[in-house]
Amino acid sequence: VYDLKRDRKVAELEEDSYLTYVTQVGEYIITEYISAAGERYGLLLDGKLRTLARLPRLCDVVDGMLVFDYESGNLRQCRLYSLQELVALGEAFVTENQ
Repeated sequence: VYDLKRDRKVAELEEDSYLTYVTQVGEYIITEYISAAGERYGLLLDGKLRTLARLPRLCDVVDGMLVFDYESGNLRQCRLYSLQELVALGEAFVTENQ
């Protein structure tokens, strides 16, 4: 990845797979890949292109929703949650189950 404004290399993406798509979701970047073996996956990157998470079976991003293909005829989708949202969900779960 090159920064056109500064004309310099910023990061290196996956070398063993084919990049199929890049999507920005809020402050994050999602890169989608397919490996030579046909495995689809994505990487969740921060603004400095550091990998935050690997997303196995990722096949698309639609309106901020991640779509996963489970190869059994089922597609599943979910959205990205902020750390604050996950903490609130965890606290609500603990409160409900006490």
